[in-house]
Amino acid sequence: MQTSRQIRQPFTGSRPSVRPAVGVRPRARPSAAMTVRAEISYLMVKPDGVQRGLVGEIISRFERKGYKMAGLKLYQTPREVAEEHYKDLSSKPFYKDLVNYIVSGPVVCMVWEGKGVVATARKMIGATNPLASEPGTIRGDFAIEVGRNVIHGSDSPENGERETALWFKEGVVTWEQTITPWLKDFMVVVLLTICTCTYIKLIYPAALNVKTGFKGLFWKAARIGTWHHGRGVGSAVTSDAVPCFRNTSGYGSSPRRQPAHEWGAGCTALGPQMHDMWA
Repeated sequence: MQTSRQIRQPFTGSRPSVRPAVGVRPRARPSAAMTVRAEISYLMVKPDGVQRGLVGEIISRFERKGYKMAGLKLYQTPREVAEEHYKDLSSKPFYKDLVNYIVSGPVVCMVWEGKGVVATARKMIGATNPLASEPGTIRGDFAIEVGRNVIHGSDSPENGERETALWFKEGVVTWEQTITPWLKDFMVVVLLTICTCTYIKLIYPAALNVKTGFKGLFWKAARIGTWHHGRGVGSAVTSDAVPCFRNTSGYGSSPRRQPAHEWGAGCTALGPQMHDMWA
């Protein structure tokens, strides 16, 4: 007996997953998109940075640098968490004041990931003493006192893992930026374009005449590189892709456009691959 009840189809898309942060952060399964585990760093905007409204500025700097955020939250720090975080400074005379400062107001906890993120973040943050920090660093631009130096950053990859587990017990998010594959393909096209320009310049110097210039040659070669990258075969170019081979008067002469079939004979000077483009 048939019924009108509809069976719900399982979801086949991809959802962001939450990775538990118990002890050392577990490794993700290797995949085609990510075969090497990215380095992570724990960053914290301290109470003075939150009160002064510097959170957006700090996040923007790391986003523009190219790092990916894996965790973010506004957090009122419990005393036991602050004490655990700074336990290596427990013998210092300023330890109690430091803990009181961290629990005095909300902080913004962040986890950033990417190649060399720990060392790069330390450079972007600046020295512990803001007066010794270079202009352009976060502390060099926004802090004066050591006790109010705006931001904390992990000093080693190991501490990045440990601090992430301490401050993000609920875990951090694993996700893939949609722009990542596009950037990889774009770099391939750029490299092909540069190689094509260099090849034409070396084999046929007259290509760089006054009217065409390197800028025009670059964009014309880009079509060669783009087509080659997309099809994996020879390039399809128009008759203005390279200055006319019959123009041998050197720099300063305007190339005369030829029909595509008339270019084949002159292309042998560029080698078999270039000849195939106009064959």
